[in-house]
Amino acid sequence: MNVPHSPGTVADALALLARVMPLASCTDAEPLVTALGDGARDVLGVGDAAVVEAGEVEEEAAALRESGLEVAVLTLEGGDVPRALVVAGSAEVLRTAQTAQLARAVAAVAAAALAQHAELGERRRSAELQGGLARAAHTLHGSLDLSTLLTRIAREAARVVEADAAVVARLTDEELAVEAVHGMAPELIGWRMPAGDGVPGRALAAGETVLADDEAEFAEAPPGSPWVNVGAAIAVPVHWGGRLHGVLSALWLRPAAPDQAHVDALDAFADLAGVAFESPQRLAASLRSLAAVDAGREVAVCRELTKRFEEVARGTAAELAERFAVAPKGEVTLVLAAASSTSDSAEAHAAVAELVAAGTPRGVAAEVVARLTDVSRNDLYRSSL
Repeated sequence: MNVPHSPGTVADALALLARVMPLASCTDAEPLVTALGDGARDVLGVGDAAVVEAGEVEEEAAALRESGLEVAVLTLEGGDVPRALVVAGSAEVLRTAQTAQLARAVAAVAAAALAQHAELGERRRSAELQGGLARAAHTLHGSLDLSTLLTRIAREAARVVEADAAVVARLTDEELAVEAVHGMAPELIGWRMPAGDGVPGRALAAGETVLADDEAEFAEAPPGSPWVNVGAAIAVPVHWGGRLHGVLSALWLRPAAPDQAHVDALDAFADLAGVAFESPQRLAASLRSLAAVDAGREVAVCRELTKRFEEVARGTAAELAERFAVAPKGEVTLVLAAASSTSDSAEAHAAVAELVAAGTPRGVAAEVVARLTDVSRNDLYRSSL
């Protein structure tokens, strides 16, 4: 504990802000948090001060009270996690109006610095996400091999959410089959599990993202599966052609606490993996609608994949809409690159109407167009009634 001294002034609090602000750019918040606690103690002239997370306030305050000090707690708003400034000193000092006013000024400084740290962190994560998406999407231009694309998506997704591994599994005959992995042995590709089992099975059954950060959830993972020794995971359903066809999972091979920011990032990679399986009868209408919404969108039409007469055509939505005005024969897979821009709402509604007129189920049409634009799926669905 430090020796108390005379308190400073509001100007000293502002000087503290100037000193600590460079630390707001650090990836780790700890240097900033430590500097704020030390600075608060010096400016207030008290025996001790610390910036702690909200869940640790009671323990910190109790320890200081046991040493015979008066304790004041000031909530800090705007950081990446809830925190508080805990100040300890003699009752004579802490109960004065001057100290109370100065403590509020110091708390405002701490909140401002923590808010800046949170904002810079969000910008950094956004840049990493966009970079990862761009690199994964670029694979579409270099290869139309689905395994290659999914492996790149898994790798970039794991990197952006800072996971140890990532797995893409595809639904086949009531089972989930591993199609691509990152951070794990390639021998896991082809491993199968019942579609309803484990965290990915829950995501598939519910049709929504599942976040699991309790190691007990993975305790019964079968030997040899990707889920052995997993501490936390996020599993996101992958929609193909308006239906659930697989799951993208990020895995932490250690205790971890993934949050909504990780979920949002992984959702974006699941969207990138949106490979739409279209029947040949709907291909022409789908391409026309896509061209109306985003004519420059990179698209690949893959016919009879893995078969003797496999054929791949690649180009913009407008180019392929003209080329495939008449539907080809055979099984067709439509692969879409990530969207590069938003589109006009009226064009989105018109695209849904055209898809419905061509025989596409209303819900599927609304979902496909919503994924290509920033227009709400519900709005698109209602407008098509």
